[in-house]
Amino acid sequence: MTATAQNLSNQDVADAIISMYRSEPVEIEWSDLIADDVVGSDWLHPGLEVRGATDFTELFFEKSAKAFPDATEEVLDTIFDGRTLMVNARFRSTFAAEYYGIEAHGGSVTYEIIDRWVIESGKVVRVKFAANTREAHQQLTAGSN
Repeated sequence: MTATAQNLSNQDVADAIISMYRSEPVEIEWSDLIADDVVGSDWLHPGLEVRGATDFTELFFEKSAKAFPDATEEVLDTIFDGRTLMVNARFRSTFAAEYYGIEAHGGSVTYEIIDRWVIESGKVVRVKFAANTREAHQQLTAGSN
């Protein structure tokens, strides 16, 4: 990728996001990809919208990295129309730490995800993280009372 942070196109941002899913090197800093006022939501908390780059990164990436330290995503399909990127992938990881109030069981989890990224003027402005909720919830809560 040759674009600099000052002149990222929507395509540059989409390519960087897809590379992250594939665990490929990305030459662009995360902070250069997302808008300061990014809005994100996650399937585990319907209706909750996280606003701002700091809270978004902390909740969706830092907490997730602790809960799923060896996470990998097998990209099954992507669709990008110049503004909206849809990523369909198979998520795999060890559930190692509490996540959204669900206690970790230390076992492996594997479920399908479909994430929607909205990109405007070379910045991510909105993200909806989605999953096969039944499959994911059953695996995350396995062994819970």
